Amino acid sequence: MEKIIRTERLFLREMNNDDFDALYRVLADKNIMRHYPYTFDEARVHKWIETNIERYRVFGFGLWAVCLKDTGELIGDCGLTMQNIGGFIRPEIGYHIRADQQRYGYAREAASAVRDWVFAHTTFRIVYSYMRTENIPSAKTAESIGIIPSYEFVSLDEVKTISFDNPEEIQGALKNYMEQGSFTVGKSKLTSLAGMILLGNIDLDMNRRPINNHYFEELPEAFQDHALIDRFHGFIEGWYLPRISEDLKLNGYSLNVEYFSEILSYSRKLYREREALRGALRNGGITMALQKNKVKFGLNKVHWAKITAWSDDGVPTFATPVRLPGAVSLSIDANGENENFYADNSVYYVINNNAGYDGDLEVALITTDFATAILGEQLDAKGVLVERNDAETSQFALMFEFDGDKNHIRHVLYCCSASRPATEGETTEESKSVKTEKLSLKASALPNGLVKSKTCESTDPTTYDNWYNAVYMPTAATNNSTGTRSAGTTKSGSATE
Repeated sequence: MEKIIRTERLFLREMNNDDFDALYRVLADKNIMRHYPYTFDEARVHKWIETNIERYRVFGFGLWAVCLKDTGELIGDCGLTMQNIGGFIRPEIGYHIRADQQRYGYAREAASAVRDWVFAHTTFRIVYSYMRTENIPSAKTAESIGIIPSYEFVSLDEVKTISFDNPEEIQGALKNYMEQGSFTVGKSKLTSLAGMILLGNIDLDMNRRPINNHYFEELPEAFQDHALIDRFHGFIEGWYLPRISEDLKLNGYSLNVEYFSEILSYSRKLYREREALRGALRNGGITMALQKNKVKFGLNKVHWAKITAWSDDGVPTFATPVRLPGAVSLSIDANGENENFYADNSVYYVINNNAGYDGDLEVALITTDFATAILGEQLDAKGVLVERNDAETSQFALMFEFDGDKNHIRHVLYCCSASRPATEGETTEESKSVKTEKLSLKASALPNGLVKSKTCESTDPTTYDNWYNAVYMPTAATNNSTGTRSAGTTKSGSATE
């Protein structure tokens, strides 16, 4: 059967009725289909195949069978369909990968290939991926191929008039949500990607300008806490927006909240615009090189990825990277010094002893996920975090970036261990100060000698864009115990930052 798309590890072809058993393993999996209204039964799987065969005939595309290149085994589907999104029929990239084949990057590999096929073989210049907000894995895959999240803001309107019976309770709930992306309703813990914006009117002068330029000082007391305000994504100046009256409605005017939120989402982070431009240029056959930084500043985007297994030859398997929000500072010192070997009355050989790094990572608050997965703490049946003296800690990769004047400099330390933070606090006096938590880190070398990698101006844009989707492993590693022979001058066998 004709192979529509080929990638490094996969090929995509039209599905047929002989694919029923393989597709049933995917579409009848309750975990894979948990974000659908229902899990597929046999009849629905047959209908799924028939529908896509009809799509091939009518549109020339549909969801294609995703197959492993080496064996031909069908492990899922991925392709382009026409879907009703926001009231418009739009081209949507969809994907499903069998449970035992997930976490290998197959969804991203297939979806990015479909994206390129669409731009090369159709007249579409924008593609979409439609999913529920809580479907975080699919959202990450969509973002990794350049799709920008939209409709992801919650607006608190007329914020000046909002009041709460228990301000501290709402402060805590909002802080937790905007830091962790999760919230609790009853006994259920839910997640969301939506940001929070404030929309409202404050006192204006005769020229319709704010009397007080410090907008936040006029907000209710519940919003005065700096740790909360800093987490909001913006304040929309409501006095520039006309009130939606009945007359305006009769004349066809309204505030298009979805479109408004889409614009805000697109503007949420400047780097997203840059990433989207890179993707567009690459799709047109042009590669956009990273510009060289002159300075670096500002720690950001700290992630951790637990080492879940080791191969016989010492190569680790990493879990999917997880964000550790609230990064304050990272201070690590290099361990190991170069040793000179003297012969012939000169420095004959230089041994580079790279013993990794030691230091501290300071964050606003250690997350429960990190405490349980890495520090070995346990959640009991009532949701209480318990620390034991026989707890076993886990090794992990630490990923982070520093802002540069041109591009972010992205790092990964491959084999880290962390000790539990100290417990500190003091009574509240006239003024409040934020108490942080500090992890003691030790970054060691992997058995193959890998200690750390970082991006630079020559980094491949795809590698740079996907840095936080999976732990980057170089195709070839340089042994860390190397040296160079020198005639009169001292040289190290490995580069240092």
